[in-house]
Amino acid sequence: MVDAGYARFRQNPDGRTLLLFSADPVRKVSFLDLERGEITCSVSLTRGGGGSVRYPGIFPFSASPDGSVLATAENETVTLRSLRDGTEAESFALPETVKELAFSPDGCVLLAAVREEAFTWAIQWELE
Repeated sequence: MVDAGYARFRQNPDGRTLLLFSADPVRKVSFLDLERGEITCSVSLTRGGGGSVRYPGIFPFSASPDGSVLATAENETVTLRSLRDGTEAESFALPETVKELAFSPDGCVLLAAVREEAFTWAIQWELE
């Protein structure tokens, strides 16, 4: 059984994992194994600046199809994290607040949607 308190969720493309977003008391994304009914991993989303999120109801996140990368967005900043150890691998800024994130089915492209535009990035990195 999973405790209540998760604000958003989405199914991971692998079909076996549910991503759960919680903001109380710390923003984090947890991974729920649907077969076992257990949380297998949680990643804290605290950034160094400690700034506030302008639209707290909007917190885009997406995991790569292979489960190795977590993309999150706070305001105009998109951050990529390794799901092996939760470390921040890369972050970049957009001109407006990010409304949604999604990986392509092969995990090689990340889409970030803002008000009336969409941005894409080719994701090319090796996780050690």
